Amino acid sequence: WPVFSPDGQRIAYKVIDNGAARLAMMDAQGGNQRTVYDRAFDHLAWSPGGKNLAVSGLDGEGGLDLLASDGIEAPVELTRGYYDDYPVYANDGQYLLFTGNRCGNGNNQLGVFRINLINHDVTEVVCEANADFRYLSMTKDGRLVFTKGSAGTSSRPVLMTASTAQVQEVTI
Repeated sequence: WPVFSPDGQRIAYKVIDNGAARLAMMDAQGGNQRTVYDRAFDHLAWSPGGKNLAVSGLDGEGGLDLLASDGIEAPVELTRGYYDDYPVYANDGQYLLFTGNRCGNGNNQLGVFRINLINHDVTEVVCEANADFRYLSMTKDGRLVFTKGSAGTSSRPVLMTASTAQVQEVTI
């Protein structure tokens, strides 16, 4: 899952060598390849200003962490104890949206959640019975795009505003 920095100058990506994963980066033209963190992770997202990377599953643990894109600072833990994945920054950089198994019915269903990056408060954006939300992305006009599936059905794209739970399902 290579991801371009917001300015388009760098690419962050996962490298797996002999079973060991690490976070690497390179210039957009392919030069200056380097390891930023020698730690495993699942998915990543750049902050709007390019200073940080949000990662899920750091070192094989559930949760979300913030990493400095220069690799100098220690990771900042945002969440633990849940399956939190597919992070994406809100355009203003104040919130991180993600999927997680935090829905209230206790059956490990996935919903979409938002964490405030100042005080780390987590709020529910949308949870639905038997729904499976994944692969989040943010549009330039502030709408959240993700896939939504359920048992026995295929995933379909969904558009919604990040501040409300007004879901508009679309077919493409």
